[in-house]
Amino acid sequence: HYPKKGIAATHSTDPNRFVPWGSGESWMENSLSLFGANASWSYSWGRHTRDTFPLTVVDPIFNPMQWGNFSWSHGNNQGPVDHLRSELQSDARPVHLMGFNEPDKNSQANMLPATAIARWPRLMAMEVPLVSPAPASGFNGWLQDFTDQAEERGYRFDYTGVHWYGSPNAGNLINHLQSNFNAFGRPVWLTEFSTVDWNQNQSWTHSDNYEFLAEFMWRAEFLPWLKRYSVFQFVQGPTDNPNQSAPDRADAPRSNTRHEDGSLTAFGQLYAAWDGTTEVLPNRAYHIHNRGQYRRMLNRGQSPRQDESTNTLVGITDPEDSGRGTQWFLTPAVTENTVYIVSTRDGRRMRFFQGGEVSFGPPGQTGPAFEWRLAPDQDGRYFIENPQTNQRFRHNADGTFAMVPITNSGNDIKWRFINALDPDPVAAPARPIAPSGTYSDSRIVLTWPAVEDAIQYRVQRSSSADGPWQTVASGIGGESWTDQAPPAENTFYYRLIASNSLGDSEPSGAISGAALHPLATFENWARHLLDDLPAEDQSPQADPDRDGLINLLEFAFGTNPVKPGRNPFQLKSAAAGTITFSFPWNWRATGYTWQLRHGENLSDQAAWPLVDPGNVLTERDHDVDWIRVSHPMASPHRGFYILEVLSQ
Repeated sequence: HYPKKGIAATHSTDPNRFVPWGSGESWMENSLSLFGANASWSYSWGRHTRDTFPLTVVDPIFNPMQWGNFSWSHGNNQGPVDHLRSELQSDARPVHLMGFNEPDKNSQANMLPATAIARWPRLMAMEVPLVSPAPASGFNGWLQDFTDQAEERGYRFDYTGVHWYGSPNAGNLINHLQSNFNAFGRPVWLTEFSTVDWNQNQSWTHSDNYEFLAEFMWRAEFLPWLKRYSVFQFVQGPTDNPNQSAPDRADAPRSNTRHEDGSLTAFGQLYAAWDGTTEVLPNRAYHIHNRGQYRRMLNRGQSPRQDESTNTLVGITDPEDSGRGTQWFLTPAVTENTVYIVSTRDGRRMRFFQGGEVSFGPPGQTGPAFEWRLAPDQDGRYFIENPQTNQRFRHNADGTFAMVPITNSGNDIKWRFINALDPDPVAAPARPIAPSGTYSDSRIVLTWPAVEDAIQYRVQRSSSADGPWQTVASGIGGESWTDQAPPAENTFYYRLIASNSLGDSEPSGAISGAALHPLATFENWARHLLDDLPAEDQSPQADPDRDGLINLLEFAFGTNPVKPGRNPFQLKSAAAGTITFSFPWNWRATGYTWQLRHGENLSDQAAWPLVDPGNVLTERDHDVDWIRVSHPMASPHRGFYILEVLSQ
């Protein structure tokens, strides 16, 4: 489904014309971030191109406007309208060119119908769908005169542009749009609308504004001749933008989309979250909004008590509140055409309780008291009924709730299911994939990709792939965790569980691994033995104890790098034509090996051949193996041996 809703916002690279709350954005950039997810089109009252406005190449589809009687000739600051043609024609998306803005007003385009007609062929030459000029008033004669002259000349425009400002009555707005469609015979684009009391002689409330917008957007989806609409984005409070000068009285509030700090009002949130879906769908996050009292339902989060007569009751909050506990979802109940109403905060279900109260039951509990039926009222509103008692759910003026006979039909019994702009999860997370492990000195670091709708994770560990499993970490808010001190060289198995307020995922697959011993890698060995030394004494080639053995050899032989010692490569015996050597070897050292070479000429050691060690004897002594090598003497008079440590 592609909604009719759009975005109307100016775009300028001049910092003096950015939004006034200091975010460093143009109005269009800020509007796209707030409203763009569920909008299908946009415009900026200007003829921006990809060069001046790169956001034209992304959704929502940007539609340029020929705002007034200017920029027709080559050489002006915005370029001639003809320059748009190649860009419009090359866009695979359905881009429209919009006509003059409020040409019937001196402060806007200020053009006579005859002038607009004289210029119109330049717009037709773009060979794209055209939206007519949008007068401030559709029925003051300007648009009728333009239409008559266009039809006399066979000039084309494909849609009628309409602006509307008035009191919050969706029926009146739709009737006005219908009249434009009937009078000018073309589908309608409502390119500006808002509630404003220009004459300052009416009164209404924020609740009226909210209901007006909710009803209009819902009904708009059923009007085939209404193709597009975009609200005018008034901002609450003082601002440097002259367009905010429309009256905004407490007894007739303007329909502001933002607060002064740039955050969305309830009206703005309603507009931003609407996606054109007119049905109430299962497993989707909603605010449940009461028509009569301008309040929405709230789960405060208290747990049910053992004494059910004092069970936690459903609460209320202001529509400006979109925080924790304000979202709900529906899931099919056992009885046909009924649903459970479930809080996203903790998974508890709403139920009809003794004495007419409406409270919560434990997650997953069923029964007739938990089953509700949505009975359509009109224009997207519903009655919430309990079939067991044949009663309707009512929000009382004192802030409480009650169940009343099904024959009641006042506004306090009418509810809207408002899309959540930042929806909570409506189900437990999906099963995570198995984490990845990095194994180092005395620690194992687990990482994993984020799981959609997960709020936190917990890690379980076992010494066997078949369990039993022990939770070793919970409440993890990110996508990594470190097992700081598992016994070195012992294999452990790890798995992951994702969770949110509605429950836990299935456990992930398991991975296995063991923490490395501190002597297993040079890096770990150095961290344990050299960490307190200057950096220049920590490298593999350094010799901090000045005993002639560099750190890399101290690591390989398992000797102390900060305590001078004798050469670990020792001659043990030389008898009966055999020479025997011994040396210690760090048997945990991964990635290293040793070899012997022999020669008689100390000036040419590079030419010495390798020695076949033959039968090597190994005796383990804690962290080192004592290596014993016996080799036939090549010469009874003279010979030299060298022990080399190599990386594999």
